[in-house]
Amino acid sequence: SNAHCGGCGMACSAGSTCMAGTCVSASVPIGAACTVDADCVPAMGGICLLPGVDWPGGYCTTACGAGGTCDPGATCIDWGAVSCLDECTTTADCRTGYTCTPIGSVSVCF
Repeated sequence: SNAHCGGCGMACSAGSTCMAGTCVSASVPIGAACTVDADCVPAMGGICLLPGVDWPGGYCTTACGAGGTCDPGATCIDWGAVSCLDECTTTADCRTGYTCTPIGSVSVCF
């Protein structure tokens, strides 16, 4: 967890997340535009959901961490694939081409 990354009480700083026991700085937010995986924080296993009808302009995501953890502002969702998606309150919170869609108890840009 971000509060106990790699050991008890070893918290990650703001702007980083715990992945495999190491705090990693996230420079590309979940939901950012992309064309290849390398555009999406490759140290954290970044994945580019390729541009097209389903993902206008591409969509950076990562696999969910242990216990379903994601970067701040993102949540772990099983939408047919389990990955981190950008959280939202309204469609205005999402990039052009995406809508704020309720999935379970949260809403994500989809």
